[in-house]
Order: sequence, then structure tokens, then C-alpha cells
Amino acid sequence: MAASQKCLGKGSAAPGPVPNDHVRLYSMRFCPFAQRTRLVLHAKGIKHDIININLKNKPDWFLEKNPLGLVPVLETQSGQVINESPITCEYLDEVYPQKKLLPSDPFQKAQQKMLLEHFSKVTPFFYKIPMGKNKGVDVSELQAELKDKLTHLNKMLGNKTFFGGDSVTMIDYMMWPWFERLEMLELKPCLDGSPELKKWIEHMLEDPSVKAIMFSTEIYKAFYKTYMEGNPDYDYGLVSATPILSLKTQLYHRILHSTLKFIRTGDLKVSTPIATMACQKCHGKDSTAPGPVPKDLIRLYSMRFCPFAQRTRLVLHDKGIKHEIVNINTKEKPAWFLEKNPNGTVPVLETACGQVIYESPITCEYLEEVFPQKKLCPADPFERAQHKMLLENYSKVIPYFYKLSMTKGEDLSVPEKEFKEKLGQLNETLAKKKTKYFGGDSLTMIDYLIWPWFERIEMMGLKHCLDHTPELKLWIERMYENPSVKATMFSNDVHKVFFDSYMEGKPKFDYGL
Repeated sequence: MAASQKCLGKGSAAPGPVPNDHVRLYSMRFCPFAQRTRLVLHAKGIKHDIININLKNKPDWFLEKNPLGLVPVLETQSGQVINESPITCEYLDEVYPQKKLLPSDPFQKAQQKMLLEHFSKVTPFFYKIPMGKNKGVDVSELQAELKDKLTHLNKMLGNKTFFGGDSVTMIDYMMWPWFERLEMLELKPCLDGSPELKKWIEHMLEDPSVKAIMFSTEIYKAFYKTYMEGNPDYDYGLVSATPILSLKTQLYHRILHSTLKFIRTGDLKVSTPIATMACQKCHGKDSTAPGPVPKDLIRLYSMRFCPFAQRTRLVLHDKGIKHEIVNINTKEKPAWFLEKNPNGTVPVLETACGQVIYESPITCEYLEEVFPQKKLCPADPFERAQHKMLLENYSKVIPYFYKLSMTKGEDLSVPEKEFKEKLGQLNETLAKKKTKYFGGDSLTMIDYLIWPWFERIEMMGLKHCLDHTPELKLWIERMYENPSVKATMFSNDVHKVFFDSYMEGKPKFDYGL
């Protein structure tokens, strides 16, 4: 590999083909997101080369590989390109299975994803605090918040050596890079009151892959200084062909999606017809907790008009999974529900043995693994990675649905233009594929994960934004004919009544019952 290679910037010549039996990583030496992928490559012993990128003056040839201009990016010998660090790492774990870093049990995998999603709300503090200090802002409240969040992580770790158990697993590598930078960012005092987390750091510092690719606090400080001055020295320390290594700690943002190994646990069965309670009125603050999940069922905690929960309802219906639905008043949440998911969000799955899974992409992937008789995700690892990358890009589109429909009294011409451009990009994706659906000529998981907001696009007054997107319009027409979409959808009028009540601050969760 060429981890010590100087970065390539604008005007540089594109590198040649990926060497035989190798995978190529486009990286930046000090990027924590790219470090995650480097850790996995090293831990799994995968032959690879590394091309470092000048992220301030990116080469045109690199932007052709990833128009977002971000690292890490993986490239295979056959020219397949994968970006987004959680996706690159899961892809590597699937394609190179000789040393598995993700657990094989679907629930344990879901737990790791939920933990990473939780941690994605912690990582911003690693940036906000030092940036605030640099601007002379009082950051004491932010420091107190970070300390509380690290204390919570400490409790989650408990008496385990690593977050995944007795040995290092994927989640440990996903979280590590921010901790490696903790001292450099002068955030080490925030670990006070987190003794188990401190032990975890000590154990991680002994991991061979961490040792092999880390930098000293001094080197990080030197790079960070140039970064804050606006002239990042991406090649700092490359006085020879050997990178200067050392110790410390770091952490990362949201591992959205996991290896889809499709194993069946056997404790949950598929049955027809599907038994649901989708029409049940919502449970509020003072409601009585429902009893245990019935044997051979899975329970979904939902809200009838929530598009994120609808994703899971679509998958449950399509796969013919016997389930029940408990609707939640998401404005006045029951205390017993907050015990199941402290975030207070839906969807949440609960199994008969008390396992709890939340976050819609995670619940849907869990169902795909545990109920493999009807596959909604492609079998090929690269195709799965493509779907994950598309979902990651789509996550940046969703906020526009809300901003444009819920903002009053502001000039929205700029965000509306941006929204139309993003819909145009989705249309282009379909046009290039020349297929009926985003996953091909038959409907797949990615279509269900994208759909719910398009069901609401007319109600939100945004249908005109679909002008000049003919392929997307055809996709919408086909989706409306899907049995699971028909079974879980509401009419435009019903959506409108709920939306108006929500905007008035008095959401009618039980409207139409």
C-alpha cells in the first residue's frame, strides 16, 4: 500500500488501474472517516493501495469517481466505486469474509448499528468545542454535554472489554478515530467519570491495527494548526517514505447499514394472513404498557402517519411477516415506551424474547436477515453497497420535504431550486439504469425506503417539483400499484388533515379511526 504517498491535488495525473488482487482506497491521512476504512483493511489483512487526496483542491479525476468529493472511497479492479465510510467497511466485511468483524447474529448486528447511530449524535461535539475555543466562544456547556454523553457511553460499555464483547469488532473500529484525537482536541477531561471507557481506550491502543495506522498527538496538533489557519498541510510528516506512528483515540458517526448475511434465527416465523393492529388508537403518556409480544409475532411500535415507520410497515407487509402494531402518541410519549427507546422515536421493533431494534434502516435490514424467504436486498455485495450509497444520498433530500412544506413567511426560491435539482438527480439515476425501479426491474428494499415521502409530495404542495422528471413520475405510478404500498398508504386528503393538525400543534394521531 502507499499510505505514505503525498496527496494528489487539482491538476495531478490520475493514478493507473487498481493493481491485481488489490482494492484501492482514496483517503486523506488525517481524516477520521477514512481511518475507519484503513483500520478495517488492516485488521482483515486485505491487499490494498492508498491514494491520498488534497481535500481542499481536489483533482477533477477524483470528483468523477465521487462527485461529493469526500473520502473514503473504495475502487475495485473492475472499476466498482463505493463511498461513505460505514458502507465501505461493511462492503469489505462481506467481500473478504475470512475474518469477520460484524457479528453473524442479526440482533447483535442491529445493536452495533444502533450504537453507531447513537454515537453519530456525539461526534459533532468533537468539532464544535475546539472550533468554539478557536473563536473565543464559551464552550463550557458543550463540554458538560459531551461529558454526559461519554458517561452514557461508559454505561453502555459496562463490564465488557470492547463494545462488541471480548474482542475488537466493527463497532470499536467505527468509534475509535475520534478518541485517538481526544487529547489533541484537549477533550481528555471529558472522560472524567468514565472509567470503563478509559479502559477501553487502553485496550484499543494495544490493537495491532490501531498501532499500525495511528499518529502521535504532536503530529495531529501540527496538522490541526495548519487546518485551522486555512492551509491544511496534508503531507505533514512525510519527510521520508515512512509515516510517523504513535498513539491515542477517536470516534465516528452513524453505521447505517450492515452486512446482509441473511440468516434465520428460527424464533420468529412467517405466517399468512398477516395479523396486525394498524388501526389501534395511539398510546399516550398515561397509557398502560402492552403485555408481552405474543409468540410467533413481532411487534412494531409505530405512528400511523410517520414516513419512517411506514418504511418498516412496508417491509413487514411485503415479506408476509406475522406482526402486530402498537401506535404511539409521539407528542406525549408513554414512559414505558421511552424505556424501550430513550430517543422516543418510531419505528421500534420488539421480539417475543424482548429484543428491541430501532432506526428505520436498521429495523428493515433486521427483518431482511431474520426472514430471508423473500429477499428485498440484492445478493451481490456491490449492488447492496450501491443501494446504501443511494439511501445515504437520499437522506440529504428528505429535509427539503419538510423545509418547503412547513416554513411560512420566508423566500423559499433557493431551497426549492435545490430540491428540484436533487429530484432531477434521482430521475437521472433511474434514466441511466433504464429500469422500472431503483433496484432494477423488480421492486427492492431501496424503493420502499425512498417511497413514503413521495406518497406525501402532493399533500405537501410539492408535486410541481416533479416537472421535468419523467422517469421519477413513472416510478411513482408503478409504486402506487404495489400491493404493500396500497395496504399501508393513506389518501392525500387524510394525510392533509393530519398534516394541518400537526402544524397547528394538535396532531390528530387517531384521525380516521
